[in-house]
Amino acid sequence: MNAPARLDHEALAATLPLDKFDVGDPKLFQDDVWEPYFRRLRQEDPVHYCAESRFGPYWSVTKYKDIMTVEVNHKTFSSDSMLGGITIRDAPKEFRRPSFISMDPPKHDDQRRVVQPIVERAGADPRALRAAA
Repeated sequence: MNAPARLDHEALAATLPLDKFDVGDPKLFQDDVWEPYFRRLRQEDPVHYCAESRFGPYWSVTKYKDIMTVEVNHKTFSSDSMLGGITIRDAPKEFRRPSFISMDPPKHDDQRRVVQPIVERAGADPRALRAAA
C-alpha cells in the first residue's frame, strides 16, 4: 500500500499566493506545519486579511509591534466577546461567554486586578498556577 505523499509546507508557504493563506486552518497546527506560513506573513504581510476560511473572513496580526498596537487600542480593536471577541470562529451571541481576556477596559482591568496576584505568585510554572487557583 502506498502512503500518501507528504506535502512540502516550506515550498508551499513560499509559493502560495498570500491571498490564499489561511493560517486559521486547524490542520496546520495538528500537523505542526504552521511555522513557514507565519514566517512568510511576518516578512511580507504582517497584518493579513483572510477573505475565505471555514470560519469566515478574519485578520491575522503576526508581528509583536503590531500585536501590541492592537492590544492597547481597545477602542479600535475590541476584544469584547459580544463584538466577535478574539477568536476566528463566531459563536451565536446566546452562546458567547464573557471572560476577562475577551473584555475591554474598564471591565477587563477590574478582572485582571483580581487574578494578577495569582499569576505573579505562580510565575512561569503552569503547575503552580493550577495549584494557586
